[in-house]
Amino acid sequence: MNLLYIGVAALLMMATLTPPCFADQKSEVVSTLQKAHPKIKWQPNSVVIIDINADGVKDVAVLGYAEKTAAVGIVLGATTKSNQIKILEFARDGQVQRGICGKTAKLLVEKQSEASKEALDEFPEGYRICKKCFEIAVDDGLCDPIYIYWNHKTKELDWWRA
Repeated sequence: MNLLYIGVAALLMMATLTPPCFADQKSEVVSTLQKAHPKIKWQPNSVVIIDINADGVKDVAVLGYAEKTAAVGIVLGATTKSNQIKILEFARDGQVQRGICGKTAKLLVEKQSEASKEALDEFPEGYRICKKCFEIAVDDGLCDPIYIYWNHKTKELDWWRA
């Protein structure tokens, strides 16, 4: 019984020590994106952590908005080197395939699955299903989400939508 209390206490202590470092990393990524792309207003509360390219290193994704676009900024390896920053922009216009219907959206991390093949009748180029393959859903709650994934063929970010 005492070992259980010690284990729980150790987990609670680790949990209280971890968030400030993580918060600093999130803040640094948002700041880096704001400097690199100042016309986009990056949303700190939208940050998600994901290993989007399945390399075993966590990446950070942030949602941002400009006047007529929504953008997803992804910092690979959570570093702030400019060559590791990837930006995908989407219209704030539900009439186009590469657009969101609402004024705002949220980012959701999802496991890559057969859903893309079911929706498109084939997998998108470079799309893989594996234990460590994840994608980001850009979901505005009004129309089908846009899914951002790592294209293993081109070694770049890509997207698909039903």
